[in-house]
Amino acid sequence: MFFALQHAARDPAVSPPTDDLASDTVRFMSEDNEQLTVSNVDGVLVVSGELDAHTAPALVEALEAVDGVNAVVDMSAVDFVDSSGLRALIDAHQSAEAMGGRFVIRQPSATVRRLFEISGVNEYLHVVTD
Repeated sequence: MFFALQHAARDPAVSPPTDDLASDTVRFMSEDNEQLTVSNVDGVLVVSGELDAHTAPALVEALEAVDGVNAVVDMSAVDFVDSSGLRALIDAHQSAEAMGGRFVIRQPSATVRRLFEISGVNEYLHVVTD
């Protein structure tokens, strides 16, 4: 099973070691597509759930089904994106641009906006937050 563990760096000289994971955040990747919902609402793909290595193919498939050349994806209900999910978004953007279209991410959740800022793709992707 794949997982990501996020925790504060622990320096034994500063803080005593602990076996208690209560202060850590453990995030398991979804194991199937049940963790992601993609709905077509008037031509806008509304995505909710977790976008990771297991669920990114569902988003890619939905984009292909709705003319990925000019696509709008609402990510207001997405609460987790890993590098595979980010890669799927970047690939969709690049494909649309190569075909003279535009890939727009609308209303990303605070978590997604933070990921875009940290990774620097907020300067690259077309993100609308109105």
